[in-house]
Amino acid sequence: MAPIFGFFGKVDTKVWYSLILLILLIAHICVGAHVFKVLETGDKAKNRTEDLIWQKGFFTHWLTEKGFKRPDNKTYDRLTHDELHVVMKNLYYMRCFKTDNKATDASMWNFWTSFDFTSTIVSTIGYGGMAPRTQTGKLFVIVYTIPGMLLMMSYLNIFSTCILIVLRKIIKMIRKLSNLNRMPDVVEQAIVLWVSLMFLCTYLLVMATLMHMQNPDNDSFPQSLYFYVITMTTVGFGDITLIDHTYLALIRILFVFCIGLVLVSLVFNAIRELAAAYQRRLVEVSQRIAMKTLAVAKQHRLHHNNAIDNGEEKLMGVD
Repeated sequence: MAPIFGFFGKVDTKVWYSLILLILLIAHICVGAHVFKVLETGDKAKNRTEDLIWQKGFFTHWLTEKGFKRPDNKTYDRLTHDELHVVMKNLYYMRCFKTDNKATDASMWNFWTSFDFTSTIVSTIGYGGMAPRTQTGKLFVIVYTIPGMLLMMSYLNIFSTCILIVLRKIIKMIRKLSNLNRMPDVVEQAIVLWVSLMFLCTYLLVMATLMHMQNPDNDSFPQSLYFYVITMTTVGFGDITLIDHTYLALIRILFVFCIGLVLVSLVFNAIRELAAAYQRRLVEVSQRIAMKTLAVAKQHRLHHNNAIDNGEEKLMGVD
């Protein structure tokens, strides 16, 4: 293959591998999104009836318990199915109410929401805002998850390793241009880790700021930062989720996958490299100490043997 970044040498092959894995990963997510959309919206009439029957009982109880009142002071159990469905969706998008598996009805499954859902599977984030409600969909999750996770882990590992190699080469280039002496491997790895942490922190602050600017009323900056930290660490509590029914879901996912999770993987790989460099340094120091100890012991033994030989010669002279 022709080199992409000839200046960085062996990075080229890893870049090609990471690009191929990213394409396969996105294709895997797209196929899964289409399959989930088909499975979860198969019998729309039946799904909608079941959803509305369940929502009628549970959601009216929740509204009454929270003290919501209609403008005409009528109770919510007198709402029609369509009116109740509109109320539920409005509250869901305002993040006042988090639906669970039973409330993830067929109307919420389009290609983009399915795309968002499959991305939370392969990244192991698992917000829980959406989940398959059909038995076929649940069985497909079992088959779909493992290949997606393998693709994701391979992509993150290879791409973050590329960035580590590039960072080390940049540090060496700066050192040569500055006429600095060769620094210990531990110090070099510590600088790489520091730079990686700065990249990750900058990314979190920028994304949290953008989220806060898009919805300042519902998303404060601390809450937005909390959301991205929970997302990037793949904890995914699900108390805050982003609901996108358009191509914006693709843009957000690409930002999370191509930048966010790669930076998290970069930090973990940098910590691993620093630990390995520190271990190598300890081995080198222990070997030097052992060699010096052996040298001192050998020298002491020679002195001792010389002293014995000199003592024997003196005794022979006396005789």
